[in-house]
Amino acid sequence: MKSTDDPMARHISELLECHHGSPIKTSPTFSDNHYDDHIGGWVSDLWGQTK
Repeated sequence: MKSTDDPMARHISELLECHHGSPIKTSPTFSDNHYDDHIGGWVSDLWGQTK
């Protein structure tokens, strides 16, 4: 995507091109939460911890 004047679009395009052909590793956790495929959403990792 070299024909655009939008710097953000160009940056995203470059990021996608540099990862082309190699899988992007993702983390299944985010800020004390994890994604549960069984419920189709994010679940807190802090459940059951005493406060």
